[in-house]
Amino acid sequence: MRARRRSMLMTKTKKKRRAECKSKFCRGRILWFNPRSGRGCIVRDDDQGDCFVHANALCEPLQCFQGGDVVAFEVDKTGRSPKAVNVRLIKR
Repeated sequence: MRARRRSMLMTKTKKKRRAECKSKFCRGRILWFNPRSGRGCIVRDDDQGDCFVHANALCEPLQCFQGGDVVAFEVDKTGRSPKAVNVRLIKR
């Protein structure tokens, strides 16, 4: 009985996380990107603040961004600060 109850609680937690993980498609500009560390910052066009970006979040992993590049991305708000995921270059 306890194992069943525990699995039901875990299922509810997973559903809650999925609901929080729903992302919104955004556009923005690369403020800075360091190819050595694979980290950078994106300024959102919708004035909702900046987003952290990591090289793992790039759709084309070999692509390197430069300051001023226009990108499209989704925002993951599950951590303590927003992160850009599924980042794609729109205009250089």
